[in-house]
Amino acid sequence: MLPVNALQKKTKSSAEAAGFKAIGFDEVAKFVAKYDVNTVSKLSGLAPDRLRRLAQLYADPKIKVMSFWTMGFNQPTRGA
Repeated sequence: MLPVNALQKKTKSSAEAAGFKAIGFDEVAKFVAKYDVNTVSKLSGLAPDRLRRLAQLYADPKIKVMSFWTMGFNQPTRGA
């Protein structure tokens, strides 16, 4: 977890933030650029059209989406 709360920033380990460093939008965009729909389809086993529909749901501001990222729900035990 990155330190965003004032109390988190005061901790002794806030500079390390569990080994993570904050990155900007451009760095994130560069990192995910290689994951086009065909690459993600191969990695996930989902058809490209299904991935596109999911992306459209997330992109639609009229649709409310709740996303969970938790161990056992949608994260493998290897943590990636």
